[in-house]
Amino acid sequence: MQKKWVLVEEDEMELPLENFQLQTSPALLVEVRMANGQWPREQPPEDFRNFKVGQIIDAMDTVKKWYESTVRAVREDEVFIHFNQWPDRWDEWIARDSDRLQPRGTHTSGPRRKRAYRSYMNHQSGEPPVKGAVGLRNLGNTCFMNSTLQCLSNSPVLTEFFVEDKYITKINRDNPLGWHG
Repeated sequence: MQKKWVLVEEDEMELPLENFQLQTSPALLVEVRMANGQWPREQPPEDFRNFKVGQIIDAMDTVKKWYESTVRAVREDEVFIHFNQWPDRWDEWIARDSDRLQPRGTHTSGPRRKRAYRSYMNHQSGEPPVKGAVGLRNLGNTCFMNSTLQCLSNSPVLTEFFVEDKYITKINRDNPLGWHG
């Protein structure tokens, strides 16, 4: 008769699994008894609200968003929380029994990732994949102009007008109000 589980004594640890007449299954759990004689699954779960400085938990901020957070200080009835990857000015005291505090990983999947912003000073060099297919740098408040120019530059007729230097014949060099072309 095949068994669902079997207790393997320490001197039997080197034997092949077939010797234990287990049911064939792709899943196998190996559990080693702890030094105190208890099995790990028999251990009562640690009370997560027994907060310790440095403990990582999930905490909800004042606008109801969850973030991985670090316990910075503990008082009898409240916990000082630092929302990881946020400036210290957002740190706050939260009541110890608040639903805004939960075990790590309950509402988050790791620390908040800062958005990567690139400076307009960064640049890429080299040839574009197609002549005329280049981007513009946003210098702060020029995004609407840049998006308009991007749309115009992706108009084949207009792109051809500039790439093939057809605009040169259209320059008004005689305008008294202009800069002579």
